[in-house]
Amino acid sequence: MKRSKLLMAIVCCLLSTPSVAKLDDINKKLEINATKWDADFQNNRIFYKGNVEITQGTIRISADELTAIDDKINGNKILTAIGTPATFSQILDNGQIGTASASKVRYDKSSGMLVLSGNAKLDVGGSKWTAEVIRYNIKNQHAIAESASDGSNRVKTVIPANSYQKLNKKETNKPQTPTEKKP
Repeated sequence: MKRSKLLMAIVCCLLSTPSVAKLDDINKKLEINATKWDADFQNNRIFYKGNVEITQGTIRISADELTAIDDKINGNKILTAIGTPATFSQILDNGQIGTASASKVRYDKSSGMLVLSGNAKLDVGGSKWTAEVIRYNIKNQHAIAESASDGSNRVKTVIPANSYQKLNKKETNKPQTPTEKKP
């Protein structure tokens, strides 16, 4: 019983990073459903296979398989979801919906690195990015998107018109400094 609590704590720890999840989601119960569960207690590894579904608050993850590793020696906590595609969705603090999907989703909690690889897609409130690989460092909020090595599946960004129209409106309505004059 103590070991199963430890493994659940590993998965909870991996999923509930404050900079990723809504604060409210972190306090919600974590539920994992799958066809098969395999736990290696000695090596702190959990493996779920077959229609894996994870829910915690507004967070939803689905994949064909999921592996959670807590490497005590190197301090790595790694969550890897594989699917056709593996998907993630969450209602963000601002009420927008964030979704991500890829053939493989890997999150390394110690480095804060989230890697979506294989037809990677990211959608935050209607702004969309697609690429072969999207790397996002949660700690420093730095993202890199890459096309496939053969040049296919190029990096694509789609920004809804209302997003930049709001930005233009803010710029137009900003107070003028004494040196600025309206034409």
